[in-house]
Amino acid sequence: MTLRPDETAPQQEDRLPAIPPERPTPAAEGDVVIFVRAGEVQQHAAEVLVPAPAADAPRLPELPHTNRIHAVDTSDGVTVVTFEDRSILDACTIQEMGDELFSLVESFGRTRFVIDLQTVHFLSSAAINKLIVFDKKAKARGPAPIFCNIDPEIMEVFEITRINKIFAIREKRADAEAALKGKFGRDPASIAPRREFWRE
Repeated sequence: MTLRPDETAPQQEDRLPAIPPERPTPAAEGDVVIFVRAGEVQQHAAEVLVPAPAADAPRLPELPHTNRIHAVDTSDGVTVVTFEDRSILDACTIQEMGDELFSLVESFGRTRFVIDLQTVHFLSSAAINKLIVFDKKAKARGPAPIFCNIDPEIMEVFEITRINKIFAIREKRADAEAALKGKFGRDPASIAPRREFWRE
């Protein structure tokens, strides 16, 4: 272009071309994202655009077939344990029952337990000791196991020996399961034995 003596070249605006928007990249909350548009630099707190895929929870092994107890997992992650024997008195039965209970914690990774004693009417001191050991093992991994449907005579033994100060106890299974599911508005790990007990 030819200019006359009295003409000057037009001034060009010192602008950067607008960068076409691109598909945003997912960012973690709290990161700083820099947007460049028309020569301006702006900083904005990042929003999580796409939630990070949750890591798959480790799958627990299936519960074993046992002779002295029957364990079932509920949909809420609670393992309900019932007993096959009405009387748990002889040494072989007690040892087998204890081993099966301990394996639920140590080998099969369960951490929330309801121990339903509805079918049990007689417990020896050795059997009670196995329950105490199981209670301690379970508490080391998760919330206190909750014992329910306790025979009045067994409950009397618990009270005399002050085991009722150790065990978390509810009258019915539904109450025990609800407590472990947090329906009483408390952290399940804080479940403690009740001081008042039911009697028929």
